[in-house]
Amino acid sequence: MAFRNVKRILRPAKRFIVSLLNSSRNKAVVQKALAGDKVCVELGAGAITRHGWVGMDLAGADINLDLMKNPLPFPDNSVDCFYSSHVFEHFSYPEPMLSILKECHRCLKEGGIFSICVPNAAIYVEAYIKGKYPERIASDYYQPAFHNNSRIDILNYTAYMDGHHKHMFDLEGLLAILSASGFKNVSQRDFDPDIDLEARHWESIYAIATK
Repeated sequence: MAFRNVKRILRPAKRFIVSLLNSSRNKAVVQKALAGDKVCVELGAGAITRHGWVGMDLAGADINLDLMKNPLPFPDNSVDCFYSSHVFEHFSYPEPMLSILKECHRCLKEGGIFSICVPNAAIYVEAYIKGKYPERIASDYYQPAFHNNSRIDILNYTAYMDGHHKHMFDLEGLLAILSASGFKNVSQRDFDPDIDLEARHWESIYAIATK
């Protein structure tokens, strides 16, 4: 019992120390990036580091940050491009999604690029109408979210993803949300093999916009 009490007391202290270390490390990464010729930031990058890009995620990235609780650590008009792949479906709409998008808009330089990839919920709507999961899901699915009580679980799969997903997109909705966040020249884009994952191409919508 005493040991559990000690752990309960130390847990907030540990979180505070980790927060301080992340803050210090994040500042150093930002300063180094700003000293370069071009600043490109990938949101939700995880531990994967692309050459010439600054990765940002909750943990394990170049910059560790909770986007739902913290502003982006970059000054106004300092970033050349943002990229995210299968990230924004994890944010509720309108908040915090719009606030995060507006933060990206704030940090972008004039003419800077925002490039995004999200799951295409229309694929699952079509699958629901047919009454059958998409073929790719049958062979490569996220087990905790996969249920087959009735055809509605086809929509439940992408809508909730076992509690991880918060919003569904189609092309029209994605473009409208980007426009509402202040971006210009909002349009659909093609799959880009240099940055987009081939494994997610079949179920994705791609869009691009500028500040």
